[in-house]
Amino acid sequence: MTELLQVENLQAGLGLYRILHGISFSAREGEVLVLIGRNGAGKTTTLRSIMGLTRILGGRILWQGRPIQGWPPYRIARLGIGYVPEDRGLFRLLTVEENLRLGLRQSRLWRAQLKRVVEIFPDLERLLSQRAGTLSGGQQQMLALARALMGENRLLLVDEPSKGLAPLLVERLAQHLKAMARDTTILLVEQNLPLALQVGDRFAIVEDGRTLHTGPMEELARDRNLQETYLGVKMGEVAR
Repeated sequence: MTELLQVENLQAGLGLYRILHGISFSAREGEVLVLIGRNGAGKTTTLRSIMGLTRILGGRILWQGRPIQGWPPYRIARLGIGYVPEDRGLFRLLTVEENLRLGLRQSRLWRAQLKRVVEIFPDLERLLSQRAGTLSGGQQQMLALARALMGENRLLLVDEPSKGLAPLLVERLAQHLKAMARDTTILLVEQNLPLALQVGDRFAIVEDGRTLHTGPMEELARDRNLQETYLGVKMGEVAR
C-alpha cells in the first residue's frame, strides 16, 4: 500500500511549551489509522501540527514523500488533506447546504459531490435548508464529516468524532466512517476503544507526546495488557 503521509520524530509545541517529543507513524492509502491514548497525550496536537496549525520544533511531515512541515494551512489543505476538528468547526448560522458548499473546491461539482455525501449521510438531504446550529450533536458530526468529503480530500484528519454522542449514535458513526473509508484515507483520533477496534485497520498509541507502539488493529484487539497499560481499559470493558 502507498504511504500518503509519513510523520517522523515530530516535535511541536505552543510558545515555549513543548507538547510533542517524538511522534512517528505512517498513514497508508485506503486505510483507517487510529491514534489512541489518554487525555493530554498529544493526539490533537499531532493533527494540528500536520495541518500547519501548531509550531513545529523538529522532525518531518512528508506528503507522498515531500516535506510539508512548516507550510501554512491553506497550502496543506490544497494537497487534499481535510481536517474535522473536535469542535466540528461548523458555521452555526449558515444552513447545512451552505456549510457543505464551503467544503467544495469547485462549485461546478456541487451536484456530484452532494450525491456522494448523501449516499453516506442520507439524513442530511432533508436538513439542507436548516441552520447548522439547530442540529443535534449527532447531526452536526455528520455535517462536519460530510463537509470534509465535499472537497474530494485524499486524507481526512478526524478528531474525536464520538465525543458527546450517545452509544446508539456512536454505532451509526462507525457505519459512516466505514463508508467514508471506501475511497478516503482516514487518520482518526479516538478514545472510544470499541469504535476504534470496529473501524480501524492499524493503530498508533500516543503517550506523553511520543509514539509508543504501532501495529495492526487485530493486535490491539487481542492484547488486553496493551489496552490496560496504555489506555486504562480494564479487562472485559471492551466487550461491553
